[in-house]
Amino acid sequence: MRGRKLEVDWQEDEQTLYELYKQERDHQNRTHLQALWLLRQGHTEKEVAQVVGVHIRTVQRWGSWYRE
Repeated sequence: MRGRKLEVDWQEDEQTLYELYKQERDHQNRTHLQALWLLRQGHTEKEVAQVVGVHIRTVQRWGSWYRE
């Protein structure tokens, strides 16, 4: 299973998400932003889950949260 790319109407560009991720000091928020940044780059949900160390369902939940 290769995973799927998240389809999102992004509000921020890739660079903005990267800057937000790098500036964030709260570990949990930083992880969320890192995941969104990686998704924005085009990585699959599965790849992102492996990189940030969470279950794929968590990445899917974060993606759903962002879309809302």
